[in-house]
Amino acid sequence: MNNKLKILGVVLIALLIGGGLLWYFVFDSNESKEPKVTVKEEVPPFAKYIASYTDKGEVSLFHVEDQKEVDKTDLGLLSKSKVDKVVEEKAEQINSKPFIFFTDETGKALYAFHNVSKEVSKLTVSDDKWKVEQVATLDKARDSGWLFVDKERIWLADSKYNHIQVFSFSDLSTVQEWDTKGVMTKWHIKEDVIHYAYDNRMVAQQIGKKELKDVQLGDSTLDFVYLQDKFYMLNAFGEKSDNSLLLKVTAKDLVVEDLMELKSNETAILSHGESEKLFVGKVEKTMGLDGKITEEPKVISFELTSNYLREQDMNWKLPFSPNMKGYNSHLYVVDNESTLRIYQSGQENPVKEILVLSPTFSLLH
Repeated sequence: MNNKLKILGVVLIALLIGGGLLWYFVFDSNESKEPKVTVKEEVPPFAKYIASYTDKGEVSLFHVEDQKEVDKTDLGLLSKSKVDKVVEEKAEQINSKPFIFFTDETGKALYAFHNVSKEVSKLTVSDDKWKVEQVATLDKARDSGWLFVDKERIWLADSKYNHIQVFSFSDLSTVQEWDTKGVMTKWHIKEDVIHYAYDNRMVAQQIGKKELKDVQLGDSTLDFVYLQDKFYMLNAFGEKSDNSLLLKVTAKDLVVEDLMELKSNETAILSHGESEKLFVGKVEKTMGLDGKITEEPKVISFELTSNYLREQDMNWKLPFSPNMKGYNSHLYVVDNESTLRIYQSGQENPVKEILVLSPTFSLLH
C-alpha cells in the first residue's frame, strides 16, 4: 500500500511539473517574446522665446529650446533723434525708468513705452528676429510706470501710480484720464473694465464712468493674478505674526468666495502667465530645539476647478523670487545674476538654464 501511495505521489508531481512547463512554453513564452512598450511621459512644451529687457530700452531675444540669444535691439537708439530734441527743450522729462514694457495676453507681442519720446513700440518675432513697429505717439502722456495695450486702447498709470490715462487707437489726440482712489499696488484690465488694488481695498471701474465698486479686503494686497474670472490675491493680513492670506475673489462683484492662511509672511504668486494652474511660493520657518530658526522655500499648488481653496502639497522645495512666470506647467525663474532656470512642475532640478540680459523678462509663444 505504501509503495502504491509513493508511486501515485510521484505521478501527481510529474503531472504538475509537466503541466507547468507546458503552460510556460505555450503561453508565457509567447507573451515574453512580445516587445514591451515603454510609455514615455509627455513633457508640456516650453515657451518658444524669452524676451529680456532693461529700462534703458535694450531688448534681447532668446530661443528657449536652443538656449541661446538669437537677436537683440536697442529701442533707445531708435528713438535717439527725438529724445535729443526733447532733452534739449526740457531735460526734466527724463524718467528714472525711460522705458516700460507690457506683454500682450496672447504672448505674441511685446510693447514698450518711452517716457521721453512718448512713443509706443510693438515688438514681434519673425524667423528668430525682432520686428519693431512704432504704433503710437502719445503727446499728452504723463511720466508713466505701467503700460497696458489691447486691440483698441493704450492704458498708462503714471509714475506715482495714482492716475490713469487711456488713449484710443482711433483717436490718439484724445485722452480719458482720472485719479485713482489711492496709490495702486497692482492692476488688471479686461476690455473696458479696470480692477486695481490700493491700501487694503480693491476697485472695479468701467472706463468713462464715475461709478465704481470699492471693497475692503482685510489688509494691503501684496499681489494678485486673474484666472478663470476669479482673482487670487495675496493679502498681508497677519504679516506681523508671520502670516498672510490667500483670497479667492469674484471679478464681477468683488465677493470673497474663500480664503486660507498661508502661515508665512514671505509669499509670492509664481505662476503669472499660467491659465490653468495656480502656484504660490512661501518661506516656511521652523524653530529647532536649539532655538535657531530655519527658513525653507516651498511651492504649493491649488486646484482651480474647486469652489474652495484646497492646497495640494507638492513637497516642492524650489527657490523662488519675484522674477518668476509660469507657462504650461513650467516655472521660469531668474535670479539676481540674470540666470534663467526652467523647472518642470514638481521637479527641483532645472531642465534648462539660460543666461539672459536682465532679471526682467517676458515669455513669447
